[in-house]
Amino acid sequence: MAIQKKSSQKKSSKSKKKDKKQSKSRDREGHHKKDQKKLSKIIHLSQIFQHFKQIKMTRHKEGILLKMQKLSLNITTYQKHSNQDEKNDQHKMNDSTVPSQSKQETPASAQQQPIQIPGQKSKFYEHWQKHKQYVGTQYQYQDEEEKMLGDFSSTYGCRDFTTYFGSYDMSTLTQNDVLETAKLNDYVLPQTESFGKRHFMIAFSVEKNGYYIKDMGDGTGTFIKVDQQFILRNGHIVSFGDSHMVVGLVLERKEKDNADSGLISASSLMQLSAKRFQERTLITQLMVQFIEGPKTKETQQDISISLHYSSFKQEEVPILIGRSHECKICFKEGNLSRIQSRIDYIDDKWILKDGNGSKASTNGTWLFAGEEERIYDGMIFKAGGSLFKVQLTHQ
Repeated sequence: MAIQKKSSQKKSSKSKKKDKKQSKSRDREGHHKKDQKKLSKIIHLSQIFQHFKQIKMTRHKEGILLKMQKLSLNITTYQKHSNQDEKNDQHKMNDSTVPSQSKQETPASAQQQPIQIPGQKSKFYEHWQKHKQYVGTQYQYQDEEEKMLGDFSSTYGCRDFTTYFGSYDMSTLTQNDVLETAKLNDYVLPQTESFGKRHFMIAFSVEKNGYYIKDMGDGTGTFIKVDQQFILRNGHIVSFGDSHMVVGLVLERKEKDNADSGLISASSLMQLSAKRFQERTLITQLMVQFIEGPKTKETQQDISISLHYSSFKQEEVPILIGRSHECKICFKEGNLSRIQSRIDYIDDKWILKDGNGSKASTNGTWLFAGEEERIYDGMIFKAGGSLFKVQLTHQ
């Protein structure tokens, strides 16, 4: 009996040890599985983040297509633009602020087929496309030049959410030419169409989930067609005809002092300060100054600035601009409409509208994109010798 008890005790101790080992191995497997799940989540999140970071650019049959997550932007060059036939071109575009997609109202060049932005891919763009294609993989560069181009391309348009457009083409450089890295473009535009070396850029804002356009200061400027209400900011430049209007906003604080003489309690002081804060009003004045002559690269240094400026208060709205005698800013000459544009004061903001607010002007009112301006669906802008139309789609 004693021998049987000892053998049973040995068996039970062995089984306990086995159970402990099995439980430890299970715990290890469980921890390993948890670690694997965490690792897979981390990898998945990193992949999502990398996908979120990158802007995919491809040549599209209807123009240029930029993609960021589920928001895409399509830019189409649908009509050539020149100062001589601007009036005729605008008549072709219909009197509406945004050209319709119908065959009758769309320019003939756009009816046949959407036109891609002119110009061929530069060597830089080809390398940029190759580098984009191999993002996240161990791509081996063939030589130092290709590595340099790949590094440049990862900087322009891929990692900084910015795409540059201009006429600077690295493939046309000779051995004696110096490479200007600050002028490299993601899309090369023809220099014969009055495009600057780096004319404008389009950037995607992750925080605001939108695209923005900005002129880069090289070329004949980048102007946005005012086909909806625009909130004027200090320093905005509005263009119509051969004149440019610089906008300045003046802020004045008017405070009514109701302070009583003598000693007052702390509660009365708090009530008085709150009352004074409510009675304080903010009055904004609009100042406009005109720059005569079109903005060109040759005459950029010799632009004549008029010393005369006009100042308007919020009670003086609407402010009409044009050739009509009812306009507060009246032009006797020029190719402006009778009422070219209108400025209103709504909700403590100065609002710019084309035409009289209901009927658009003949040649349109244009806003210079000197600072980043948000791109909206159907927006039209002109740069160089071309007009561009933007289409935003949510996929």
